[in-house]
Amino acid sequence: MVQDSWMAGATLQFDLRWEEPYLTAVHTGTRVKQVSIPLEWFHLEPLQLQLNDYLPRRLTVRDVTFQDSSVKLGFKLR
Repeated sequence: MVQDSWMAGATLQFDLRWEEPYLTAVHTGTRVKQVSIPLEWFHLEPLQLQLNDYLPRRLTVRDVTFQDSSVKLGFKLR
């Protein structure tokens, strides 16, 4: 059992990029309450998702568009 531990919530910011076949999330910042944590203290490696792995075999991602705070996916049949 860990004693004297603290629970804390954080907000992480990411830039998203689409480079077929990968959606890549690059960690750009972390905030705890109103305090920015320097990237030298806490930094995540880029995360890559191959979106087609989550779709039925006959369907593939054609394109990804970022609009404001949403992501629009275009599909095509294989």
